[in-house]
Amino acid sequence: MKQVLLFFLFCIFSIGADFAQKDSITYVNSLAPRSFSVLNMNVVDSGSIKIFYALNATDNLLYGFDYNGIMQVKTTIDQPTQSENYGLNFTGSKGYHFWQTTFNLSGGYNESRGEQLLQNEILTYRSEGYNAGASINTTPSGLINLTYSFGWSQSRSFSEDLSTRFPPIRSQNHTASIWLNPNRHFGINLSGDYRYNSAVNNRNTTFFDARLRYKNKQTEWELACNNLFNVRQYVSASYTDLSTYYYRYNLRSRSYLLSVRFKLK
Repeated sequence: MKQVLLFFLFCIFSIGADFAQKDSITYVNSLAPRSFSVLNMNVVDSGSIKIFYALNATDNLLYGFDYNGIMQVKTTIDQPTQSENYGLNFTGSKGYHFWQTTFNLSGGYNESRGEQLLQNEILTYRSEGYNAGASINTTPSGLINLTYSFGWSQSRSFSEDLSTRFPPIRSQNHTASIWLNPNRHFGINLSGDYRYNSAVNNRNTTFFDARLRYKNKQTEWELACNNLFNVRQYVSASYTDLSTYYYRYNLRSRSYLLSVRFKLK
């Protein structure tokens, strides 16, 4: 299997004026083999790997954020600073023609270092993140189609200037869907989505949908039920530098929808 390494390097110089004169340099270095694929009689293999590094240096401006209630306040001081980010990502897949099945696999690691102004104090930080995922899509016969995907991630951020270490945030998601087609007129679909986040109170959330479909020559009828478990709220959390961000989504309650499609000719 022949791999071709692509290397590119570019620098961006920008000069602007804010509260003080700002001179910044961004350096990005990416070394990655070209996506590859190998085709055999019943198997298709493909994948890619990427390694990256980025450095951003600012001559004399350091930013920080504070909060006054729900209002975010941005603070700027005259202080040279720089940050760097590097990591590795990969993807791979394998397909089987005789089953109409495809497996996918992915993963990665990234790390960033820099400085942050927090409560009028300059702190150095370090952030790490890991992720992995897998999925399968298979149609072993005309009667059934099945898809499943899994994702896992872990992130943590800390400052060597602080004795307190924040616990890592771990998350998972499992998504599955199945289509049953007993004949060419009827179809039944069931799908579910499970999500886990270690940094919120309600760590486990499960969503479930269902639909029934009927088709004839001229029309297609579909009855769908969304949010079958009537989940009203979803909360997740993540790290950015030395800050923890919480995301809250208010969801629509359980709903039913009947739709009809017509063919005019």
